[in-house]
Amino acid sequence: MRPRCPFPLALLLLLPLNGCGSGVSEESTQVNSVSFAPDGSRIATGIITTKLSNSFDENGGTSQTTTHDGAMIVFRSNSTELGRTQTGDGSRKVVYSADGNLIASADEDRKVRLYDGHTAAFIRIFEDGTTGYVSAAISPDGSMVAGGGEDQVIRLWNRQTGALISRLNGHHNMVRSVAFSPNGKSLASTGWQDGTVRIWNVETGAAVQEIAAQLGDTYDAQWSPDSQRIAVAGDNGILLMDAISGTSRKLLVGQAFIVYSVQWSPDGTKLASGAGDVTAAIWDAQSGDELRVIYHPDKVYSVAWSPDGKTLATGSRDGHVRLFDTNNGSLIWRQ
Repeated sequence: MRPRCPFPLALLLLLPLNGCGSGVSEESTQVNSVSFAPDGSRIATGIITTKLSNSFDENGGTSQTTTHDGAMIVFRSNSTELGRTQTGDGSRKVVYSADGNLIASADEDRKVRLYDGHTAAFIRIFEDGTTGYVSAAISPDGSMVAGGGEDQVIRLWNRQTGALISRLNGHHNMVRSVAFSPNGKSLASTGWQDGTVRIWNVETGAAVQEIAAQLGDTYDAQWSPDSQRIAVAGDNGILLMDAISGTSRKLLVGQAFIVYSVQWSPDGTKLASGAGDVTAAIWDAQSGDELRVIYHPDKVYSVAWSPDGKTLATGSRDGHVRLFDTNNGSLIWRQ
């Protein structure tokens, strides 16, 4: 005989079919990261799905558990899904290799993974100890994969063998972003609550620059196409820096809440950013003027330019990937 469940009829309508037990009362998906393939034909996305489950026992007691899962998904630009792979607890950061054949993903289950850039098929895991990873990058020549850790350390691995090459120490908080310079000689990184940007010599592993960004918490740092400048996103805006001297060039202020993501346009004349004030913005990189604001239903965690600069991809907390025309801000596609 099924045990009696001590809940009124109104509440029973919200419970699983057997009256007692557990059920998912809330589920939400957020897009943490987007990345265009270098030829513009595909978009990689990293998502996390959060499930809040209520459990009910025979005595009227309740409890809640939260679980996460997610996936790395490859879409044909403005079209169909090409492939997906489950990523344990979800993906925090995805990035294409320079040749478009590979995707690196920093995943919630404490691993950096490598995937096929066309089909999303799994290739390899990179790990070192038990730390979680918040960010990932692939060197321009495809020989190395970098992972930014929750333990304040950056790891560099051999892409083909998975062997650990080096550990870069210096940050005093989790490493929110890692990015190789386009010329392959340097790596830029941001420490979340230590508020710094560090530039590393890739060959020697030595720290070349340590810069206090003065943006509060720092979330992202990206190189200009000529490897001469770095854009840093943080609590208080976007800072443009000279990559050689480490001196500040300009502070871009307009978005009203945390700037999570920043990306240079392919020609280096503009910047795009995604922020917690539910906007994506496009900026003039020379003057610092805000050229366009694109509103979303929720926070914008990631932005990426198409290789021709005509399209901007965004990933939002509302669970959608969107493509916008950069000339007029109109929505092209939503998934």
